Amino acid sequence: MRCGSTLGVLAVGLQRRDVVQDERNSDPLTGQGVRLRVISVEVFESDHIEAVCEQIVGT
Repeated sequence: MRCGSTLGVLAVGLQRRDVVQDERNSDPLTGQGVRLRVISVEVFESDHIEAVCEQIVGT
């Protein structure tokens, strides 16, 4: 699963093994926002980043 973002995120410092929350989709087991663990991060021309994430189910 890819989760991407635009300007402003670089200052936050998204790194591998960070856990992020998806507020648009809910986990069917908990009913809360889906939690994603960052697997890799790639910066494109210093204007945006893309992160490859895996879903953490049932947490």
